[in-house]
Amino acid sequence: RARCLDGSITPFSALDVFTTPSSRFVPMALDVYPNPTRSQFFVTMTGEAREVNLVVEDLLGRVVADLGSRYMEKGVPVEVNEDLNSGIYFVKASSNTLNGLESDQEVIRVVITE
Repeated sequence: RARCLDGSITPFSALDVFTTPSSRFVPMALDVYPNPTRSQFFVTMTGEAREVNLVVEDLLGRVVADLGSRYMEKGVPVEVNEDLNSGIYFVKASSNTLNGLESDQEVIRVVITE
């Protein structure tokens, strides 16, 4: 039940009308290990499995590794074995969910040491 702007009561609320079990949004979260690392590292995701686009950017926002689009499942690692110089990088994962109606992006920092 909800109160309308005119003061009347309706048996429906906005949540009843716009939220269904199939449209609940579950955000993704990334984990990178080992971090820091000397070269190779792994990216895992929590949340529901989905198609994500993975890129690695440097501090200036330049894409230094485009890992492309891939289907990621919870806890299944993606190996990143790029030739990166020592420094700080950002792994970005972006995904369209709910038939493209919502998008999700997660960024995590990784440190490459010598």
